[in-house]
Amino acid sequence: MKTKHNLLTKISLCLGIAVALAFASGCATSGGMQPMTSSEHQQMSK
Repeated sequence: MKTKHNLLTKISLCLGIAVALAFASGCATSGGMQPMTSSEHQQMSK
C-alpha cells in the first residue's frame, strides 16, 4: 500500500511540474515577441 501511495505522489508531482512548465512557456512566448518576417528567416538560414 505504501508503494502505491509513493507512486501516486510521484505521478502527481510530475504532472504538476509539467503543467507549470507548459504555463511558463506559454506566458514567455506571448510576452510581446513579434513574429519574424520572411527576410529575417532568410538571414537566419544563411
